[in-house]
Amino acid sequence: MNTSNNDTTFVPKRRTAIKVDKVAAVIAPAISPVDEKPVEVVQLPTPPNTKNIVNKTSQSKKPRNKPLNIGSFKVKQSDIAPMVARVNQGVNSKKTKVAVDACLLMSITKSGNLNLVGSDREIEIISRTKVTIISGFTKTEKLAVQADRLNKLLSSFNKNDELEFKIAKNPKVSDGAYHLALQIKSGKSQYSLSLFDPENYPSLKMSSESVTFKITNNNLLWALQRTLVTSAHQDVRYYLNGVYLELQPQDNYIRVVGTDGHRLGTATTEAIFDTKQKSIPVNSVILPRTSITKINSLIGVDGDCQVIVTNQLLRIATPFVVVTSRLIDGRYPDWRRVVPDVEKNSDYIKCSLIRSDTKQVVSRCALMANEKTTALNFAFNSAKELKISATNTTDENGIESILYTASKVSKANLSLNAAYVHDALNQFDGYDDTIDIYVSDSETAPVVVKHDANATLTYVVMPLRG
Repeated sequence: MNTSNNDTTFVPKRRTAIKVDKVAAVIAPAISPVDEKPVEVVQLPTPPNTKNIVNKTSQSKKPRNKPLNIGSFKVKQSDIAPMVARVNQGVNSKKTKVAVDACLLMSITKSGNLNLVGSDREIEIISRTKVTIISGFTKTEKLAVQADRLNKLLSSFNKNDELEFKIAKNPKVSDGAYHLALQIKSGKSQYSLSLFDPENYPSLKMSSESVTFKITNNNLLWALQRTLVTSAHQDVRYYLNGVYLELQPQDNYIRVVGTDGHRLGTATTEAIFDTKQKSIPVNSVILPRTSITKINSLIGVDGDCQVIVTNQLLRIATPFVVVTSRLIDGRYPDWRRVVPDVEKNSDYIKCSLIRSDTKQVVSRCALMANEKTTALNFAFNSAKELKISATNTTDENGIESILYTASKVSKANLSLNAAYVHDALNQFDGYDDTIDIYVSDSETAPVVVKHDANATLTYVVMPLRG
């Protein structure tokens, strides 16, 4: 090969094959010798010829029975969809591992009565309607169906659509599973929903020791709404997260109280108690805020309702819906110590103002108040003039004046929460446009807001310190 030439030709060398015996001879010395034992040979049985053998298991297994028809019924969408939406408010809306907790309970009788129950172990809502039985239902059948999915499905149909419900049942299999299906048909639409075991559905059972009274829906809602605004919300003092009901069967009225520790509202309304009851096992209870919110949306203002109260539950029954709520187990504070008797206390002066003007002034001045405290200064002077002022950390301020009428001059000067005052003034809608504010010259004395048209509706606002 000419090395002066740049074109160099490389010829690969031929690899030499190494025999296995030689490799073993090299590796063997590195391995420590081990005493060799004879290996016991296990004789495995010869597998049988499975070509012509019939599977005995498949022959002995019985085929599944066809779904048994429990029954079917039909009902208009306008009759059942609002009822399902109403009951759905009582079903647990949070994610849960127990499937039946997210269901509503259906109960169909042979006479065509359809009862729906929604419960989350704290509140239970029952509603009922009539359906037309097509077939089956020789006895009362109970079914548990996923509530939210059924509610959305029924609300998607038109009001005039006629819906056919058919319940098909399969026998329980060996693993104990519960196989049930609810088929819904309307025209060319057909849906199938899974059903669950109704035996494990949560329910609230009333005690025999109870107090019963009748009251108009309007009066009950009025008292609950007027006091709910002053009750606490998610307070660590759990007994304040609701309203306090005092039962007065001797005088046929109930008193409702709500407070968050900074303000208080109380309302009294007429109620007719059952005169056949010889003893009253319950004198007062605490109804949770969450239950009151649902009661306000479920019960209309028209008609009457029956209220049953026990130590643990309160039930409100109307012709269309029945609401049962678990009560708060706690001791409510002595609210009477907070409410001064302004009619007999000579330190208090009754100042009458135009309610609509006062609301507007409070709303405007609140825009200039400190965002954390929303404090407003209320100064009454000898000219029977109320000056409301506010200031904040950026040196912004506002001041307005309102005239008031009173039997004598007040020189009260105090700081109040703007939202608390505004909420109290809002609760007197429907009365004439005047409001009475009782004030004392003491800076620590509570302010009382009332109206001459209804002396039973009272609001107390505690002054801010500093």
